[in-house]
Amino acid sequence: MPSHGRREGIKIVGPLDQNREKELIGGLKNALERGEKIERAKQTFLNAGYSPKEVAMAIKKLPATTPILAPTKDKASLGKPGEKPPAKLLPASSTTPKKKSKLLLIIIIIISALVLIGAGLLGLFWNSLFGG
Repeated sequence: MPSHGRREGIKIVGPLDQNREKELIGGLKNALERGEKIERAKQTFLNAGYSPKEVAMAIKKLPATTPILAPTKDKASLGKPGEKPPAKLLPASSTTPKKKSKLLLIIIIIISALVLIGAGLLGLFWNSLFGG
């Protein structure tokens, strides 16, 4: 039977497709933000059929805010004595705005409750205070 130019076991891969690159970068970023180690995430994509070159290129293009290489506690990463440890990269979203908005909501609720209690007490004692 004719093979119509197709050979078994040969895989023709062109330059990295933009959509494929975005999938890789997004998947790696997602795995790292969930606390996955870069090596394990890399191996997962290799097992899924991505080429080592594609995965390496995607890792290089990860955004700087992705917690890709948080400092480890091994001796190689400790540096020289007296030297500051490297800064830990934070995820893109910080929890500070959520905490502030939650605190603001609690303050508004407390002030509203105090105003309602004051209005209720004023209504109860209105005649004795102003009526005579």
